Amino acid sequence: MDGYLLDDTLGWRDLELCEPRITRLKDISIGRYANLLVDKVFKKIFGARGNKDILISFLNMLINDVEITDLDYVDKEFPGLSREAKTSVFDVYCTTSDGRHVTVEMQEHYQADFADRSVFYSALPIAMSHPAGVSDWELDRFYYIAITDFALRDEPKECLEKGLVSRYSLRNDLTGRKLTSAVQLIFYEIGRQDSSRVPTADSSLLEKMAYALGNMSLLRERPMELQEDVFRRLFEACEIAAMDSETTRQYIINAMTTELDIRCQMKAQYEFGLKDGEKRGEKRGEKRGRIYIAEKMLSMGMTMEMIREITGLKDDEINQILKSHHASLTSSRSTDKT
Repeated sequence: MDGYLLDDTLGWRDLELCEPRITRLKDISIGRYANLLVDKVFKKIFGARGNKDILISFLNMLINDVEITDLDYVDKEFPGLSREAKTSVFDVYCTTSDGRHVTVEMQEHYQADFADRSVFYSALPIAMSHPAGVSDWELDRFYYIAITDFALRDEPKECLEKGLVSRYSLRNDLTGRKLTSAVQLIFYEIGRQDSSRVPTADSSLLEKMAYALGNMSLLRERPMELQEDVFRRLFEACEIAAMDSETTRQYIINAMTTELDIRCQMKAQYEFGLKDGEKRGEKRGEKRGRIYIAEKMLSMGMTMEMIREITGLKDDEINQILKSHHASLTSSRSTDKT
């Protein structure tokens, strides 16, 4: 796996262990690909009509009682069932060409009572599909899919499909006979898979997809073991360089200027050993973090105006970084020639 991973130049693994304010480096991306565990990124990739083929391939890995050939995206927002209840929004909501409803959620961090929450969320599209005055109670087929970066229950992996997928439906407790096929809850528990182990070419699509979802932001390139077309498309869609400038700008504002700033602040404090000078350490760390962000943005070809807006650095500071950046490139090219 080492050949595919980004270098750990910032020592984030050590910081993750000792600083609780830093949730995970995997909440952001400092490399080539965006992080699919972040729900905003997941929505951007799987919820985009231009990526419908990726979503169809993904759903066919998880839904085993029908092959999906086409689908339409549906409004993901549902009003609360009471005046006090808040609006609910799914990461992805679609209907298939034969009238089946599918909702998909990405859940990175464990939540108490997540199973109960899933049952509640699965009921929302069912309730909204039968307005007042309906002539019969026959239901369409509804699938609720939750991708979790944790194990939902303490069940052994042998009880799950490929050790990753658990399925739940309404059944008789004694006979196991289904009461109805109208609703199925599917949990894709990618957190159960060893993220350090690259799947083989013969691994199942579920195992390969779990690896891609869990490691995307840490990879330098698509592993050759993930040769199927769905992974080629997925990696292309996740490549930050392929995102439009506004998406890239929002991605940096919402991610890099939060966790990354905090991480740089903490790194500066450790380096300078300012145990009694927390304010001074944070100020230095913040400045260093902004400079690092500016360097990354320059390497991505972003404009001076955008760098100034996001980092808050002055023009002369950015120009100094730009000079250092050019000097570094020149030195690197000279080394390559020799």
